Amino acid sequence: MRIRFGSLFVICLSILGCGKPTPVPVTGLVTVDGKPTAGVRVVFLPDTSSFDPERHGAASALTDAEGRFTLKSSNGSEGIWPGSYKVTFSLWVEKNSKKPIAPDAKPSEVPGGVINLLPSKYESSSDTPETMSVSGSGGSKDFAIATK
Repeated sequence: MRIRFGSLFVICLSILGCGKPTPVPVTGLVTVDGKPTAGVRVVFLPDTSSFDPERHGAASALTDAEGRFTLKSSNGSEGIWPGSYKVTFSLWVEKNSKKPIAPDAKPSEVPGGVINLLPSKYESSSDTPETMSVSGSGGSKDFAIATK
């Protein structure tokens, strides 16, 4: 009897999964003052007003030359869990030269300092006006950032 119950349990788990959601693809376009912009760091953070402990991951991306991005989790896998997210944006450049910082650089560790070319309201999850609700099939969204 134990073997049958154990086998049935394993079969049910394999059919239903282990309860963890599957990450879904999220892509988009970022324009700054109407122009697609490269080098913008896009970060999706769970909306704490609808936090689900089973779907607590964040994801980020760096826009390419056409302003497009594809989210990746901190472990490098593509996608994010379905749910509601606050979306933040930053465009870090070296303070003196105004050159973009390296994609893997930490702003706090850049010699000479850095500045964010985007308005500060987009940098914080508590202030950003941008959100996205990610469905079970993923999605795509365009974000228009105004600096003026």
